[in-house]
Amino acid sequence: MFDYQDKSFTFNHAIWNQNPKSFDLEQPSQILPYAVVNDHVKLSFKNTFAVMDVRTVNHAIKSIILDAQRGIIATSQSAHVLTAALVNTLIYENKRSTSMASEQLGYSQTKLPIVQNQYILSPLGAATRSSTSWIGLHSLSDYWADGKRVKLEFANQVRLIIPKSWLSFETQVRKARRIQAELHKMTQQQLDEAAVNEIVVPNQALNVPTQVRMYRECTTFVLAQYGIDVCPEDIDFYIHKFFGKL
Repeated sequence: MFDYQDKSFTFNHAIWNQNPKSFDLEQPSQILPYAVVNDHVKLSFKNTFAVMDVRTVNHAIKSIILDAQRGIIATSQSAHVLTAALVNTLIYENKRSTSMASEQLGYSQTKLPIVQNQYILSPLGAATRSSTSWIGLHSLSDYWADGKRVKLEFANQVRLIIPKSWLSFETQVRKARRIQAELHKMTQQQLDEAAVNEIVVPNQALNVPTQVRMYRECTTFVLAQYGIDVCPEDIDFYIHKFFGKL
C-alpha cells in the first residue's frame, strides 16, 4: 500500500453503500445493473476514477464511468469522446506542456495521460483508440498482481481488476507520475522567471481585501467556464505567486 496523492478524493457513501465494492473490467455485464444511464455526462478530474469501454456488451451503452461522488454511470458516449471532452476543458498551454514533458523524458506519445495539477487520468491502451479504458491514478491507494492481471484499490475502498500484467501497469504508473513531476517543474520554472521580471501593480482606489476578492472571483469564474474544480486556497496561492504580497 502507498500514500495516494489526492487526500480530498472521497466516496459519496450514500451512493456507494448501495453498490458493489469490487469490479472486473472484463466482466462489464455484471456492473451494468447498478449503473444509472446518462448520455450527457461529463468526466470530473477530481472524482472520476475509471472510464470503462463496454461497447462489446451493449450496443446502446459504450462506456461505464466509476465516479466517487456520482456512483456508476452508463452512457452512449465512448471513452474516447468522454476523455476528448475533458481535454478540451484544459487550456492549450496545458495540453502542449504535457506532450513536451513526455518528449523530454523520452516517452512515446501513445499512452499520454491527461494531467491537471494533482489529477492524472491514464489510458490502459493507446490514448487515441476508441476502445481504450482509463484509470484515475491520483485516487489509487494500492495495486497488486492478481494472477496475470492487476487488482487496483481506490482510496482504500473500491477495487477494480484490469487485464494488464503488474509490470506493465507499474511501468505506466511510474511514467505518468514522472510526466506529472516534469509538468510541475516546468510550471515552477515559468513562475520563477515571472518573479525575476518584477511586476509593478499600479495603485488603485480599491483597498487590498477588495482587490484580492475580485482577483479570486474572476479566476474562479474563468476556470468554471472550462469545468475545472479549484479551491480558494489554490487561487490565493497563485495570486500571491503572481502579484507578490498585496
